[in-house]
Amino acid sequence: MIRVIIADAALPDHRRSIEIDAGITVAEIVARGLPYLPEEDAQRVRVTIGGARDAVAVPMGLWRAVRPRPGSVVVVRYVPGAAVAIQFAMSAVTGLGVSAGVANVVGIAAGVAVLYAGAALASSLIPVPPKQHQTPKGEELYQLDGWQNQANPGEAIPWPAGRIRMAPLFAARPYSEVIGGQQYLHGLFLWGHGRLDISNLKIKDTPIGEFPGAIWNTREGTPSDAPLEIVREQVIEDRLATELRPNPAGDQRIVWTSPGQTDRVRVILQYPNGLYGRTSKGGITGALVRVEMRQRQVGETEWSSVYGVLPLSAETTSGFFQQFEWRVPTRGRWEVDVVRLSTSISATSVDTTYLSSIAGIRERAPLAYDGPLALTELRIPASKIANGTLDTFNGVVQRYAPVWTGSEWQDGLSRNPASAALAMMRGAANAYPVADGAIHWPDMVEFFEHCDAKGLKFDRVLSGDETFGDALHGVLAAGRATWRRDGTGWGVIIDRPQPYVTDRLSPLTASAITWSKSWTRRPDAFRVTFRDETAGWEETERIIPWPGFEGEPRHFEDLPLDGKTDPSEVWIETRRRQYELDHRPDTFSCIQSSLLRTATRGDAVGLSCDILDAVQVAARVRRVEDRSVILDAPVVMEEGLQYALKWQVYDAGDTVGDTVQASLATVPGETHVLILPDLAEVPPVGTQVHFGEAMRVDIPCRVVGVEPAEDMSYRLTLQNDAPEIDTLTDAEVPPAWTAVSGDVVYTAGTPATPVVGTLTLEAAEYDYTGAPAAAVSVPVSMPPSNRVSIERIEVSHRIAGSGAWTITDVQGNGGRAQLDYPIGTTLEIFATAISVFGDPSPATAVTSTTVTGNIEVPVPLDPDGMTALGGLGNAFVTVATAPDTVELQLFRAPQGAALDIGSHAVGGPQSAASGSSVTMIDGDTSRSSLLTAGDMSDAGAWTMDGASIAAGQADHAPGSSGSIAQDLTLAAGAVYRGQIVVTGLTAGTVTVRLAGGAGVEVIEIAANGTQMFTATAIAASDAIEIAWSADCDATVMSVLLYRASSTTAPQGAWDYYVAPVNADRIANQPAGPVPATII
Repeated sequence: MIRVIIADAALPDHRRSIEIDAGITVAEIVARGLPYLPEEDAQRVRVTIGGARDAVAVPMGLWRAVRPRPGSVVVVRYVPGAAVAIQFAMSAVTGLGVSAGVANVVGIAAGVAVLYAGAALASSLIPVPPKQHQTPKGEELYQLDGWQNQANPGEAIPWPAGRIRMAPLFAARPYSEVIGGQQYLHGLFLWGHGRLDISNLKIKDTPIGEFPGAIWNTREGTPSDAPLEIVREQVIEDRLATELRPNPAGDQRIVWTSPGQTDRVRVILQYPNGLYGRTSKGGITGALVRVEMRQRQVGETEWSSVYGVLPLSAETTSGFFQQFEWRVPTRGRWEVDVVRLSTSISATSVDTTYLSSIAGIRERAPLAYDGPLALTELRIPASKIANGTLDTFNGVVQRYAPVWTGSEWQDGLSRNPASAALAMMRGAANAYPVADGAIHWPDMVEFFEHCDAKGLKFDRVLSGDETFGDALHGVLAAGRATWRRDGTGWGVIIDRPQPYVTDRLSPLTASAITWSKSWTRRPDAFRVTFRDETAGWEETERIIPWPGFEGEPRHFEDLPLDGKTDPSEVWIETRRRQYELDHRPDTFSCIQSSLLRTATRGDAVGLSCDILDAVQVAARVRRVEDRSVILDAPVVMEEGLQYALKWQVYDAGDTVGDTVQASLATVPGETHVLILPDLAEVPPVGTQVHFGEAMRVDIPCRVVGVEPAEDMSYRLTLQNDAPEIDTLTDAEVPPAWTAVSGDVVYTAGTPATPVVGTLTLEAAEYDYTGAPAAAVSVPVSMPPSNRVSIERIEVSHRIAGSGAWTITDVQGNGGRAQLDYPIGTTLEIFATAISVFGDPSPATAVTSTTVTGNIEVPVPLDPDGMTALGGLGNAFVTVATAPDTVELQLFRAPQGAALDIGSHAVGGPQSAASGSSVTMIDGDTSRSSLLTAGDMSDAGAWTMDGASIAAGQADHAPGSSGSIAQDLTLAAGAVYRGQIVVTGLTAGTVTVRLAGGAGVEVIEIAANGTQMFTATAIAASDAIEIAWSADCDATVMSVLLYRASSTTAPQGAWDYYVAPVNADRIANQPAGPVPATII
C-alpha cells in the first residue's frame, strides 16, 4: 500500500490521507487524489515522495514513469496560482470567516469593539468570541426587562442550544376571545427550531399551572407533532378600550379598518361595572343599551348594518364581556363602525359600555413554515394576569442533540458543546446542512469525551445574527476547541496537551523567524457577565481575580464567555484564559517551504533559533563514529552546564515521527563533535538535530495559524505550547458562589426602645352571636431613631399584681396586639423590640391601665317586619332596618333546622339603607317558566292522549293509561327544575318525564300535593310529558318548568334569617326565621 497525503495550498488546514495499492504511477495517484483537476492546472501540482527528512520532488515530466515503492509516502500539493492570487484568496476567506458556501443565519453575536481580554487572546489557538455592543440579540433579545415576549418579524428563528431559560417570541399576535362572559387571552409562542424539551413554564415568576382556567399545549418541534388546537387561525386584533358614549343621532361612530384578506370580524364589548338598574326599594333590575354595527368593503361608499340595532340587556353587578362575530361577504379589507344609540334608561342605571377590541380573522393557519418548530399555545383568563397582558411567558428549554454513549451516537438531552455543534451542522436551522459524510466523526467523539471529562457546557439561544462559521466557532470555543476543514469535511482542533511533536523548526527548515512578546499590564480581575443557572438564569456578573492577586480588585476588564451559565464553570474557564495570557506571552512566526511543511494549525512543534537563545543551534549530522556525532555547525559548551540533543525519528509511512532527546557529555569550548552516553540512540546521518541546554534544547510551541506566502511557502504563527495551562486549570477549585455583590455588612445592634400607644377597646367584627367578644388593642411601633431591622415587637401583659407575664407578638416593626381581658380589668403592659438578628431592645416602662368602654351593638331587627317569598330559583327577603344599620347579612337554613352561622350564610354582608324597608335577593331573578298554559288554562297548548284538559285542570279516567305533552327546545346537559300540583289521587301514579329518545324519568307521584323535581336533559330531549297509569284517577292542577342557571338558589323549603351590621362592622344576632319555598 502507498499512503497519499493531499494538501490544498490555498487552504492550509485542508489535508487528507488516502491509501492506494502499490504499483501505480504518480500520474495515476494525482488523478485519483485530484479527480476534478482541469488539465491546464496540472502544472500547479507539486509531488514529493518520502518522509519529512528525505522527501524527493518528482517533476511533472516523470509522473508517468515513476512508481512509488510499497510503504512510500506521497504528498500531493495543489498551488492555485501566483503569490498575489493566493494572498487575495486568503484575504477574502479571512474576511468572511468561512468559505462563502457555508455562510448562514445561525449564530451568536459578532462584535467590533473588543476589550483587553479579547484583544490579548485574539491570536490564540482558540480566540475569545468578541462581545457585541449593538442592539441586543441572541438570548438578550429574549431576556430584556425581565422575561419579555417580543415579536421579531422578518428575523431568523431562534436556535436554543444546551439548557437555558428564555422568553419565546410571539409566533402570532395575542388576541382575545369571550367565553361565558369572561375574556380569555390566546397566545402562540415560538421557542425555536426543534427538537426541544420545554418545561417549567411560567408567566413572569408564577408557574402556569397556578393560573385557574389556563390551558396550554406544547410542541417539541418534531415532524410527528400534533396540529395546533388552541390557536388555529390568524387573528389580528386591535385593542381599542374606547368608551361607547350614548349617541342617539348615530353620528359619532368608531370606525375600524380590517387587515387585508379578512374572512371574519370579531367585536368585543365590555361592561366594566356590570349592566343593571336599581328599583325604588334598592333592588337590582335589568338595564339595556342599544348598539349598531355596520360594515363596508374598503373603497365602497354604502354601509350595511350587520345585525340591525341590537338591544343588549343584562341584570348583573359584575363586569362582563360580550362577543359578536360574523363572516364578511367576501374575503378582503373591510371597514367596520360601531355606535351606541341609546341613552341610560334612568339615572340609577349602570350601563357604561366600552368597545374593548376588534379583530380581523383570516381562516388560515397561523404559521407559514414547513419545518418542525417548538411551540406553545396558551389560553388563559385575562383577569388572572397582571394588566390583562400576555407578554411575560417564559420557560426552560433543552435541546435534543447527538450524544456519544461510548459506542454510538444517540439523540438525547445534552449540554455538551460537541452535541450542539453536531446539531447545528446537521439540523434544519442550517441553510446548508452538513452531510454525515462530511463530518470527521472520530474528531467529534474525541471532542465530546473531552468536554464531558472537563465538565464543559454550551447553553445559549442563537438568534441568527451571525454567520454559520462564527456561530460554530462560538460553540466550539465553549469546549476549548475550534473548527477545521480539510477538504473532505469538518473536524475539530482541541486546545489541550498534544501527545507528540509534529515538527522541529529551525533556520535549517524555516526562514524569517520573528519573535514578539506581550508586555501588556494585566488587570486585577476579569469581570464576566453571564446568565446564572443557579438563580433562575437571571443576568449577573462574577469577578475573577488574576491568579496570585491579593487585595481588593480595582482594575477590571470584561471577558465574554458565551454559552456559560454555570458559575463554577465561569470561574474555571476565566482562570484558564488568565493562565493562557500568563503562560503564552510569546508569538513567533517563520516562513517554511510547502515541500517541507508537515505541521498545521493546532500541532505541537519545537522551535530552535539562536536569536531566541544564543546557546541553541540547529544543525545536520555529517557523520557518526561509535558514540560520537559530528555536526555541520559548531556548538559552544560551558563548564558546569548540562546539554542535550533532540531530533525526530520516523518509521515507514510516518510523516510526523517521534521525538528523541539524548544528554551530552559537557566538553567546554567550541566543537563540532558531540559525545552521547552509552545505550543512547544515535541520530542517522543527514538528520536535523537541535542542540541546547538540557532544559531548553528548543522552545515547545503550538501552531496557531498557517497562511500562504510567496514561492510556494507558508507563514506559520506559533505560540508557547504551555501544557501546564491544563494542569493549572484542572487544579482550580472555584470558591463558593453567591450572586449578591458587595461587602458583607453585619447590621446587628441594639434596637431602639419601641413606643406603646393608647389602649382602645375593640369588638370582634361580624360576630353574629349578639354579644361580640371585646379585645384590648395595644398599638406599638418603632421610633424614627431606630436603625436596626426589626423582626417583631413583644408585648408583655398580665393582670395587675398577678404572677407570670404573657407575651403577644406583633410581627414586623409595628402594629396592634389584641389582648382578651374583660371590661374593668386593670392591666400591666410593657414592650420589647427584637431585631432580625435576635437582639432585644431595652424594654419600655411598665404601664398600668384599666380596660374601660362599651360595645355598641346594632339595634336588632324585628322578625315581625320580615317577609320572604320564594320563586323560580330565587327568594325575595324584605326587612325593615334600624337607623344604625348599614349592612345586612342573609342566612338560609333548611326549614326546621337550627341555624349554623358558618355554613348557612348567603354570600357576604350587603349594603343596606338605614331606617327603611330593604329587599334582599337570593338567587337568579331572570328565570321564567318554559311552559305555555302550565296552569291548564288552554287545552290547545298541550297534546292529549287518553287525558283531557278543561276548567283549568287536567283529568284522567281510570281504565287505560293517558298523557299530556308539550314540545320544548331543551339543551343537552342543562339542568331543569319544576313543580307539579296533584289532587284527587286515590290510586295509581302520575309520572313527569322529559320526552324524546330514551326519555328522562323525572318524578313518579303517588300522593296528592305539590311536588318539586329536577332533571338533566339529554340530546334527544324535546318535550315534557305528564303520564297517568291505567288505574290512576288524579287531577293535575298546574305544572312549571324552567332552566336552572349557575346562580339560581337551591330548590326546596328554607328558613331565612337576617342579621344587622353597624358602621363599625359590629353585628347583632340574626332575626328570623321566615319561611320560603324555592322552586
